Amino acid sequence: MSDHTPIYEVQAGHLRLFDPELALDFFDEIPLGKSVAACEAGVAGDAMLVSGPLTKTVMRSGIADGEECRFRASGELLGSSFFRQGLLHGPSRWFFVDGTLSAITWFIEGRPCGRATFFHPNGAVARQLRYLDGCPHGPHAFYTAEGTKQADLPYTNGLLDGTVRLFSADGVLVREATFANGKRHGLDTLWSATTGDILFALKYADGMLVASPVVDEVISRHKSIQ
Repeated sequence: MSDHTPIYEVQAGHLRLFDPELALDFFDEIPLGKSVAACEAGVAGDAMLVSGPLTKTVMRSGIADGEECRFRASGELLGSSFFRQGLLHGPSRWFFVDGTLSAITWFIEGRPCGRATFFHPNGAVARQLRYLDGCPHGPHAFYTAEGTKQADLPYTNGLLDGTVRLFSADGVLVREATFANGKRHGLDTLWSATTGDILFALKYADGMLVASPVVDEVISRHKSIQ
């Protein structure tokens, strides 16, 4: 394994999140709480299993502290999350009715952290999001069930920061807008998905419109990229 390979796992009961792209390096010295299966097997120590109509929750001192499983009315597992002292802490997984994974998000003390991945029913990635200390941070990407990219959204500390790109269903670029610190800053262009014609081209500075139209600047920019 490369020293730069992201790690998202539970190692011998301990949460381990390592992602160089996000400058994330977390190892939890305290093991995660007990699983529902451990409680049902009677090896959960002082934890107790509390069952509701559609839930099973591991609790200590009346607070969720361990795994919580949620079920559909038909009995299939809907999702499984881990808590520590009432806060989400560890992997949170959700499933389609056939049991395949529909989403996984990782939490540290109640805040999403690292990569969160959502899937289409065919197993293809639908969305991959990134978080740091509970805020969107890094590239967020969205895809069709066939793998065609639909959107790129770059975030820094919870704010859009960089070039946002939106695509048509067949992957044609139809919108491109540049942001800085959550505000439009630079070009914002909309194209026709069918003809490729520019429908509008605007220019912003610190969230304020400063020029319209700027078609020649858009054409020049894309020629330089090509």
